[in-house]
Amino acid sequence: MENLSKYFKNIDGAIGKVAEHHKRRSEILSFSVVGSYSKKEISVQNDVDCLIITKNKLSYQTIKNKVLNLSAGIKLSDDVFKACLDNINFSFAYFCKKDFYEYVRKLMDGDILSVEPRSWAIGGKIHEIFLGDIKSAKIIFDKENNFTALQN
Repeated sequence: MENLSKYFKNIDGAIGKVAEHHKRRSEILSFSVVGSYSKKEISVQNDVDCLIITKNKLSYQTIKNKVLNLSAGIKLSDDVFKACLDNINFSFAYFCKKDFYEYVRKLMDGDILSVEPRSWAIGGKIHEIFLGDIKSAKIIFDKENNFTALQN
């Protein structure tokens, strides 16, 4: 059990570093960890999925060079940025505040029913799983408390 505790502590430390870097940027409103790690499900890939809400849409170059600004190789895969930090594979999904909350509202109202194809998900992006990830997300910071309100 001690090794498992050390595993989570190391990843939590890396998440803290990445989140603090994002928090200093005025265009970043919210940083949360979603998926298996937020639920403390051990993943063979040793990966952490991060959901970041921004004030406005950010270009690929802005995210890569100014927001992430990492020396590690950054790859764009489908709709997420991937990078390896401290031997942990991170995925970063950036969403503009307006688009994200409008999309979530439409999902919750049942206005979007079709499955969205995603190369990284078996069967595509299933809306119930997306909403479940929001509900179980570990919020690292939420400057306007909008993401926090979704969980309540």
